[in-house]
Amino acid sequence: ERRGEARRGERWRWSRVEMGSRAIETWGTEEVGALLARLEMSDNVVQEFKANSVQGKDLCELSDEDLMNDLKMTKLQVRKLRRELEAVKQGSAESAHKVERDSTVAQAAATPAGYSPPMPAGYPPATPAGYP
Repeated sequence: ERRGEARRGERWRWSRVEMGSRAIETWGTEEVGALLARLEMSDNVVQEFKANSVQGKDLCELSDEDLMNDLKMTKLQVRKLRRELEAVKQGSAESAHKVERDSTVAQAAATPAGYSPPMPAGYPPATPAGYP
């Protein structure tokens, strides 16, 4: 059994990191199937991709119309697939978010203890009469 290949009755288990380390154009049918499984595509869609032996290069060349008409995807499924392919092409979106979070945490850590930003004039507002 090759890595990422599904055993009988199981879905493919390739992670975005494993797939992202290779150009989409080099993916085989196993990686494409794993992508569909991770996106929770319907069994009908997965079967259409299998029946047509869609590989990474094919996936990059298919139009939205091809995906909907020939591979029986809905518009929403096509959008999800396109978004995920873009994330894989750009490197893991999760990694990008992690870098952004890490820089925000580093920035917060660099703020001196006890520091609070200056408040605008008139803040906090005066308490109306009759309120504690």
